[in-house]
Amino acid sequence: MKVSSYAVARPNYYDRNATSTYQSYDQTVAPHAQVTRWTTTVAAAKKLVIEQFVVGYYVITAGTVAGNYGTQLYVVGQLLTTVGASTNTVGFNIYTNQTGLVTVYAGEAIYSSTYNYTTGGTISHLANFKGTTFDA
Repeated sequence: MKVSSYAVARPNYYDRNATSTYQSYDQTVAPHAQVTRWTTTVAAAKKLVIEQFVVGYYVITAGTVAGNYGTQLYVVGQLLTTVGASTNTVGFNIYTNQTGLVTVYAGEAIYSSTYNYTTGGTISHLANFKGTTFDA
């Protein structure tokens, strides 16, 4: 007969074979339809805790015709955060920098996308996150 206790605390996530996970997109691009810029899928028997993410954009050159543009971050197909606008002002920018813990489970994905529906002009998009992947 095996004698054991379930009262033993499980180690914290950062003590369970943890590795740092990071994705980043920071590019200036011309007008485009919605495009996925990066994807991270959590491996089997693992979990990912998103600790911090930054999403934003900066208008580099004005378009000849203003349109909507933005940068988005999704977790498991659900929009986590988005920043967007339709102003045609050079230098206009918005960034969101958030910290906290969001857990992504095995087989689930986090990804970023951008879009720019102006005519002409360029937008600099930024989308990144830092997290810890660990044994589930």
